[in-house]
Amino acid sequence: MDFLRKMTDRAKIAPKASVPLPEKIVRILQESRWLALIVLAFLLGLSLFTYHHGDPGWSHAKQDVGIISNLLGKVGAFIADMLLSAFGFSVWWLIFFLVALVWWGYRPLDRLRMGKRRPFYCVLTGFIIVFIASCALEYLRFYSHSAFLPQGPGGIIGNMTGSLFVNYLGYTGATFALLAMLVFGWSVFSGMSWLILMERTGTLLELLYASICGLIDRWRDRQIGRETAKEREAIVED
Repeated sequence: MDFLRKMTDRAKIAPKASVPLPEKIVRILQESRWLALIVLAFLLGLSLFTYHHGDPGWSHAKQDVGIISNLLGKVGAFIADMLLSAFGFSVWWLIFFLVALVWWGYRPLDRLRMGKRRPFYCVLTGFIIVFIASCALEYLRFYSHSAFLPQGPGGIIGNMTGSLFVNYLGYTGATFALLAMLVFGWSVFSGMSWLILMERTGTLLELLYASICGLIDRWRDRQIGRETAKEREAIVED
């Protein structure tokens, strides 16, 4: 009975709260995560940049391979071929997204502007819209680059999406619709306001125009001054 009483008393004792990790260790782990994304973006970019259609890949196989052009070897050649087959040249948006993701996540580590960070689902949704629209536009308008890609411009995703838009809107309508989709997706992804951009661009152009006009006026004043000085010298000599 005493044994059962002791076990019951131990069960009633509240469990101890878990001790949180030191802030410095948490910060190091977070920074390591973003560093890993940077390394991943660099390796993917390197494999895509050194892609060669003669290397063995996902879309085709070669038995006798001498020298592999891809700097990451067979793994890099396979990954590059698979990504280019799926998305075409638009796959470079993935590299951009990884870098942007590092910026989006790493910036709040200094505890500045914490309340202004945009939700991740907005960033991800905007990127998906931009990515799909880019693949479809590449399929519609960059058909002349088909020789450089395993599955043609836009890849498999661009082919499927672009064909769907063309079936309902035609080539011209599909192009305008995809451009609007691209612009909208970029706004959602980056949080950029196109109205503010146009306003700032107009202000910049006005300042540039005023600066050029000022330079021209000063050049004309100098020319007039030189001509006046020459006329005075001629009068004095006479």
